Amino acid sequence: MINTKKGVSPLIATVLLVMIVVSIGAAVMLVIRGISDDNLDKINTKIADINCGTDVAFKILAIGVDNQICKDDILLATGNIATILTNNGAADIEDFKLTVIGPNGIYDDSSQLLTLDKDETKALNFSFLGNDTGGIREIRIIPIISGTPGDTQVACIDRALIKSNASISTCPLP
Repeated sequence: MINTKKGVSPLIATVLLVMIVVSIGAAVMLVIRGISDDNLDKINTKIADINCGTDVAFKILAIGVDNQICKDDILLATGNIATILTNNGAADIEDFKLTVIGPNGIYDDSSQLLTLDKDETKALNFSFLGNDTGGIREIRIIPIISGTPGDTQVACIDRALIKSNASISTCPLP
């Protein structure tokens, strides 16, 4: 009797089996890599938040009962906030973000190009466009520090120094 059954040769079966296993392995690797990249981004964000909370501390220098902060005449096109800041945190502050809230709008500057090393006290001048805000209701000085390796910089919004108009005196004329 003649056998008429046809089957897959053992060589082709082995090649197909190897290709299926490699394909499944690659798919599993891609899924795991995507999950780990998402988690790594979340971890880096949390590390930056922790660093802001533990390493950043700065304040306006007070001489007697007077805080050393004042504003120029805000009727000018360009306003100026002059202050003396002390960095008593564990991290260098690489820059500051200034937000001025006024009756006519908000001025938001992402970089003032000012630095304050740890344990340093320095006089700083923050400039803003006075005619955009129509005056000052409140200012926020937000420190910016180095992020985790690979990140650029982190704005420590929770560590912002917030002052109302009533707590900022007018700078004396030179």
